[in-house]
Amino acid sequence: MVDTHPALALRAELYHALAEVLVPPALWMTQPGMAWPLYEAVQALRPFSNSAQQAAETLTSIGTETEQERLARYEAVFMGNGRPRLWLYESMMVNGRLL
Repeated sequence: MVDTHPALALRAELYHALAEVLVPPALWMTQPGMAWPLYEAVQALRPFSNSAQQAAETLTSIGTETEQERLARYEAVFMGNGRPRLWLYESMMVNGRLL
């Protein structure tokens, strides 16, 4: 049986869009945050979640950048030296330790 709860379906859309963000930058990422595919899902989740409210505000603040500018920002977050990889931060949050 498939759960048709709207918040769950919206979260699935959001996770799909976030997965796209974690691969080399998609061309849509050069557009302002309100044009990103995940923006509509975040907007729809606002009534269900304070985190979605904050995410919507953050996405609204993201402006247009060239592909080179966005790639440089992406590389600074995901490929920077001297910092644990992003997935390690999740590990620390979930498990209380890196790894």
